[in-house]
Amino acid sequence: MTMRLPTIVREALLNVRSGTARAGLFALVLGAVAAVLGGSDLVAIASIEHEADRFRKDGGSTIIYRFPQGIDGAACDGLRSVDGVAAAGAVRQRERGYTPAALPREPIPTFDVSPAFGGFTALRDEASGAGVLISEDVAETTGASVGTVLHLTDGRPRVTGVFSYPNDGRRPGYGYAIFVPSDVLAPYDECWVEAWPVSDRLLAVMPTALVGAGSAPTASSDDTRGPQLQQLNASHGSTFDGAVAFETRVTRMSTAVLGLVGFVLGAVSVGRRKLELASGRHAGVSATASSLQLVLETLVWAAMGALVALSLLSLVIATGGSSSPDVLCGVAARVLIVTLMAPALGAFARAATIREAHLFAYFKAR
Repeated sequence: MTMRLPTIVREALLNVRSGTARAGLFALVLGAVAAVLGGSDLVAIASIEHEADRFRKDGGSTIIYRFPQGIDGAACDGLRSVDGVAAAGAVRQRERGYTPAALPREPIPTFDVSPAFGGFTALRDEASGAGVLISEDVAETTGASVGTVLHLTDGRPRVTGVFSYPNDGRRPGYGYAIFVPSDVLAPYDECWVEAWPVSDRLLAVMPTALVGAGSAPTASSDDTRGPQLQQLNASHGSTFDGAVAFETRVTRMSTAVLGLVGFVLGAVSVGRRKLELASGRHAGVSATASSLQLVLETLVWAAMGALVALSLLSLVIATGGSSSPDVLCGVAARVLIVTLMAPALGAFARAATIREAHLFAYFKAR
C-alpha cells in the first residue's frame, strides 16, 4: 500500500497527539539529558575562560625583561608592533621619589616610564593626556583622582590615571608608587610587555629591547648578573595554555554521550512498537513509508526536547559571565543539533531491523 507524504505526516502527528508515540515522556528525558550534559560542558568552558581572564588580569601574561640600566626605552616601546602584544613600556626607578606636600617626610617611590607605557590589563589603568599615573594606595593617601593635581613639595603634576596593584602574588614594589612619563634618552631598568598568548617569537625578540642589542647577553630567570625574564605575577603558573585546557576538559565527551543517549532513546521509542509496525507491514504499509513516519514522530519529540534544553542552556550562557559568549553559543548549537538528529537516526536504524516475517515472534513476546 502506497502512502502519500501528506498522509504520512498526518499519521505521524496523530500518533504524537494521541500519545501513541509517548512524545512527552521521551521529550522530557531527552531534554533533561541534553540540558545536564550540555550545561556541564558550558560551565566547564566558561570556567576555563574565567581562569584565562584571571591569569591576564593578575599579571600572568605580563612579562618583564629586567636588566638595570640596560633597557632601551624606544626599543621596548617598539615591541607593541609584535603580533599578540597588547601593551609595552619601559620602567626605571628614581633615586629620589616624589614627596607629598602634606607628608614631607614620606616620599613616594617614583618610577620613570617610557612614553608608550600604559594599557596593561593587570594595572587596569585608563590614562589620558599628559601627566602621572598613581597607584590606588597613593590616590587614597593623597586624596588625588583622575583629572586632579598631585600636591607635591616640588610641583603639581596632573593625575591622568590611577592603576590597580593588589597584593595577589605579583612582584612587590609598585603597590604604592607613581609612574612619570619621561624621555627615552637614558636607559631603563625593565621592559614590560603584555601579550596573549606569550609566543616564542616574542621571547625571541625581547633582547632587542636591550641597549646595544647586537651584543646583548641571553636572558635568564635566575642569572642576577645578566638580563632576567620574569612574570609580573607567577602565582598562577608560568603559562596558561587555553587550547590544552579546552581539549582536555572533563566534559569534552559530553556531546558524544548525548548523541549516544539520543540514539538509544530513538531506537527504544521504535522498538516498543515493533508489533504495531510489523502488523502495518503485513497490512501492506511499505517499509519506506513506515520508517519516514517514525522519523517524523521522533523529530517532533526530539524538537520538544531541544526546546527544553535550549531554555536551560540559554540560562547558563546568560549567567555564566563569559567573555566569549559566541564560543558558548557555538557549543550550545552543536548540543541542540545532536539533540535533534541523534534520536531520528536511532529511530531510523531500529525501524530498519523490524521485519514482517517476525510478526508472530513479536506477538508471542508482547
